Amino acid sequence: GAARPAIYFNGSCIFDPEYPEPSEEAADEGLHPEWTLTEWGLSSGSLLQIEDEGQGFSCNLVVSEDPELDEEKFPTGFQVATTGGEPEKDAGDGAQGEKRKAEVGDENLASKKQATDANCETVSLDD
Repeated sequence: GAARPAIYFNGSCIFDPEYPEPSEEAADEGLHPEWTLTEWGLSSGSLLQIEDEGQGFSCNLVVSEDPELDEEKFPTGFQVATTGGEPEKDAGDGAQGEKRKAEVGDENLASKKQATDANCETVSLDD
């Protein structure tokens, strides 16, 4: 996860954890932590890049307005939802029939090798 992430929009940094408060220094860097999403030109469907170099973390985030967001369930006014697949589980001993990454990778490697070998021509270098 991210501990001190920077936020980028259209390739420009719009939030840097080094300048979390409005200040002359932040303004000199083109950062305005006090701005609203609208002031940054963000709207529903905008794509943000979240990066935390210290944690080696990055992800993309899509801003999605939900006028029916339940204020009692989400008093902060936002909800984080994922659309990706299930998070990866610990490989364990495989007793539950789940393949480990290495086994899946070996199968993929073998099928790629077969496809490549089928399109290759053997050339002798002993001439």
